Amino acid sequence: MKKILLVVFILILGVFIYLKVQVLGDPNSSFNRTTRFTLAKHPFMRTILGMHSAGDARAEYFLGSGPIIIEWFKPQTENDEVINQDLLDKFAQEVEKYTGRRTKILYGGAISDNSVPLLNLAAYELKSNVQKSAGTTLLLFFTQDYSPKPQAELASTYAESGIVVSLDAHRNTFSARSWQLGDYFVSSMLHEFGHQIGLEHNTGRGCVMNAEVETGGDTVFISPKDFCDEEQSQIAAMKAKLSN
Repeated sequence: MKKILLVVFILILGVFIYLKVQVLGDPNSSFNRTTRFTLAKHPFMRTILGMHSAGDARAEYFLGSGPIIIEWFKPQTENDEVINQDLLDKFAQEVEKYTGRRTKILYGGAISDNSVPLLNLAAYELKSNVQKSAGTTLLLFFTQDYSPKPQAELASTYAESGIVVSLDAHRNTFSARSWQLGDYFVSSMLHEFGHQIGLEHNTGRGCVMNAEVETGGDTVFISPKDFCDEEQSQIAAMKAKLSN
C-alpha cells in the first residue's frame, strides 16, 4: 500500500513539475496558447500553478457569478478633473457589454503621487475582498507614472486582473490635444481590459487592440471606445469555447 501511495505521489509531483515548467516557458508555446487556458478556467489551478498573467482569468470574467467589481485607485493629490465618474461609467458599461455581467465601481483609495513600482501594487488592501460575497475584481490603478515602463507606453496590464494607467504619459502625449484626453483614457483602459480577457495586439485601423493604442502612435487622432468587428468576433469565439 505504501509503495502504491509513493508511486501516486511521484506521478502527481511529476505532473505538477511538468505543468509548472510549461507555465513558465515560452508564452507562444502550444501549451500556453491552448492547454493553459483550459486549466486557468479553475481558480484552484491558477493558484497552485501561479498562472497570474494577462488572459489567465478570462474564464472568470466571462463565466463567473456576481458582479465585476471595478476597484480603482488614484494619486493622493489628483483632482477629479479627468478621472471622474463619467469616465469610470463609460469603461464599466463596456465591461458589462462584453462580459454580460453587471459592474460595481468601488473607490479603493489613494496611492503615491510618485512613480509607482508595479510590484508594490499587490500590497494594497482591497476593499473589494472585504465587501464582496461573490464576484470578480478588476483593479484599476491611475498612477502619475509606474515602473518598469517602456518610455512611450501609456498603460499596462498587471497580473491577471489589473490595469495600470500612467497619467503623466497620457498628458505628455496629448499636451497639444488636451480635449482628447478623457476619451483616450477610455481607449487605454479598454485596450488593457482586452489583454485581461485574452485579446492580443492587431494592426486594425480604429481597433482598440491596435498596438499603437498602447503608445499613442498614429492613433493619437483616433480614440477607439469600443472593440472593432474583428475583436468582437474574437471575444464571441472565446466565450463560445469557454462555454463548451
